[in-house]
Amino acid sequence: METVEALAASFTGLAVVMRGAAETSGSWDADPLRRRAEIALETLAAVARAEAKMAALKVQAAVEYADSSQAMAGPATSPED
Repeated sequence: METVEALAASFTGLAVVMRGAAETSGSWDADPLRRRAEIALETLAAVARAEAKMAALKVQAAVEYADSSQAMAGPATSPED
């Protein structure tokens, strides 16, 4: 669950970056190309963090599946049993 919460926080962070891109004004208005470049970098960084957390969630799910399927299969039996 911790990974899911971290992932949700990443998407919230990405939304903040995107929302900020739409609302930013002031000193950035003097250099709109720099503003666009900074927003693009912030967005890429936020997406990279979210992707890393998605990868962690995939690993966690794969481990959970492996553990569950092994438990369902039961102990291995030999022909002598």
